[in-house]
Amino acid sequence: RQRRYSIMATSSWNAGIIRPVPVPPAGPLETGAAPGVWTIDQATFWIKQGLWPTAGNVPIGLFFGGYLSTGGSKVTTISSLNLSSAGNAGTFGNLTVGVERPAGAGSTTRALFMGGNGPSTSDTSVIGYATFATTGTASSFGSLTVARAYSGGLSSSTRGLCCGGALAGVGRTNVIDYVTIASTGNAISFGALISAVQDNAACASPTRGLIAGGFTTGVYSNVIEYVTIATTGNSTDFGDLITDVDALSSASNATRGLFAAGRNGSGDNNIISYVTIATTGNATDFGDLARDVYGNTACASSTIGFFALGYDATFAFLNTISQVTIATTGNSTSWGQLSSGGYYQGSCSNGHGGI
Repeated sequence: RQRRYSIMATSSWNAGIIRPVPVPPAGPLETGAAPGVWTIDQATFWIKQGLWPTAGNVPIGLFFGGYLSTGGSKVTTISSLNLSSAGNAGTFGNLTVGVERPAGAGSTTRALFMGGNGPSTSDTSVIGYATFATTGTASSFGSLTVARAYSGGLSSSTRGLCCGGALAGVGRTNVIDYVTIASTGNAISFGALISAVQDNAACASPTRGLIAGGFTTGVYSNVIEYVTIATTGNSTDFGDLITDVDALSSASNATRGLFAAGRNGSGDNNIISYVTIATTGNATDFGDLARDVYGNTACASSTIGFFALGYDATFAFLNTISQVTIATTGNSTSWGQLSSGGYYQGSCSNGHGGI
């Protein structure tokens, strides 16, 4: 009896012989996923893209600089937080100089620390960097085009942007700078925000960067604007926050951007709101932080947003870290603590939505 055999063309299946639908790796962290059976060539392709999950490559958040309650001054401390397992932050290293409200940006390998208000109340143009996998003191990266503090920082896997900020003694700026994270060197002009603003917050997907809130001349802002990270140019109006606010924080996965807390003429708040980054429109209520607070900071893994520190209505410096699941809505829950309370720190991670 003649038998017939058919040859299955499996090479067109992204995951080898298991899945007929392409399932690209979720990222290089060990919490990423690459379902299926892969050929060596396929795995090598994703490794070259920096997206193949690697055991031991955990998502890390860094918190740096700021004004801490212990010592009562601007500090150089960099703390690290494991974003895959609840617990307290540990010691990572130090900045080259103590600064308040530096902007942060991160790729899968490097963290950037951009600008800030220095020990003598003069703003700095210094950009420093560290490697997430290696603890220690930050190294020099380059300089911003304008010395400033209280800026919003965001990044894709390749570019870091510093957006707006305060200029010591001369008001505020609408300047957006960018750098290529994998190399060192001075920042290049990217474009301009809709208006000059300080104390804003920023986050990103792999393609878009969002900048929201802040303080302009005598006015708290509720504006959300966006840029396309891979190009250059001025920002475009996206929509509005739930309330006008400055000194807020922001975190994102690849789909959603979250904005939390801050202050305005009516006082501090604990509101968390969200937007879908790929669209435009006004923010929607997400839930609440445990306390009204301003000057807090935030970072994210691919699934969780982390909100830390801040100054609350009882005139207390907080050291708490709380978390939310970005894809859902609801109030924050406790994750851990930093070693000291404070506010106006910078933050970044190696697993956020821009990567």
